[in-house]
Amino acid sequence: MARRNTNDVQVVIGRGVVIVKRPADGERLLAVILQTEGGAERPTRVRLDRRIHRPGETRLGEWGVAGDSNSVLERLSA
Repeated sequence: MARRNTNDVQVVIGRGVVIVKRPADGERLLAVILQTEGGAERPTRVRLDRRIHRPGETRLGEWGVAGDSNSVLERLSA
């Protein structure tokens, strides 16, 4: 399966939730944050309660993304 990087996706980290906005198709997804690492103001790793990435996606905006049944986001830029 080919890997896809999705740079035009916006990931918004809120209080206890993550919102993923895909401008190309107008899709918005909401997921609950289960765990964060790296600090509350600028987390470096975020584990979510569901899968928010599409098959083959390895990047959502400034975040790397992986996971089978739920997504784990890792900040790519410092």
